[in-house]
Amino acid sequence: VCRGGIAVVVTAERVYEVKANLSHGLFRAIGQVLVYRAAIDPALEPVIIGRTVTRQSTSMAASVGVLVSDVDQAIRTNELR
Repeated sequence: VCRGGIAVVVTAERVYEVKANLSHGLFRAIGQVLVYRAAIDPALEPVIIGRTVTRQSTSMAASVGVLVSDVDQAIRTNELR
């Protein structure tokens, strides 16, 4: 819990927002993870994990410094660090 709300997962390196379906909640997820990072530690890397990840969602998020990853890929590659 932080001034910005409730971050889903916070590690030493990253702050995560998890969404079931990014095709409907991408912009909200970007805003949430950026607010969490600002409230917790601006040095953290903001990451969104979800389903329905597209090239468009990945590039839009990357344009503001947010990494987007598919949940299955994140689990396979042990990305949650």
